[in-house]
Amino acid sequence: MSIERAKEILAETAWKRPSDYGGHNPVGEYVIATRTRDSSILEDVNYSRILEDLEELNEPQRQKIEDAVYDFRAGHWACGWVEYLMVKPEAPDDVLIASAETISALADYPVYDEDTYSEKQHDAVTEHWVYMGTDERVQYCQSAGVSIFEARHDIMPDNVFDLLSAEIH
Repeated sequence: MSIERAKEILAETAWKRPSDYGGHNPVGEYVIATRTRDSSILEDVNYSRILEDLEELNEPQRQKIEDAVYDFRAGHWACGWVEYLMVKPEAPDDVLIASAETISALADYPVYDEDTYSEKQHDAVTEHWVYMGTDERVQYCQSAGVSIFEARHDIMPDNVFDLLSAEIH
């Protein structure tokens, strides 16, 4: 991708100050990803992994432009807070290109890192099962068509895992 095309894509994500906003105001900087207190596992994983990768890409050039890639959190009346992953327009070209490629790729397929997402989803489903009461476990076992006696075990039956995976995201 050329830097010109990257800047065209990124221009569509430029921060515009909301009319009722009174915090950090990075007008013209690019919003690459966001998440809130209520974000899904996928949104959290995408945000964290994109931030990691862009910071790593920017690190060798960090002395040229301090904080070319950064995140900030703003309070929000409805969802508690919103966190923004930002890239400055004067960031190194490879950071801008990677940012634009990420935005384009996520428009086609919403998962940035399959492995990390699968791992975090598996952990969340497993943790949910471990802390679930026996009555609720029995209901899931019945819904999944497995013996209700499986509810006594901390190892979740595969059919139940599939059911819970669909609900926990």
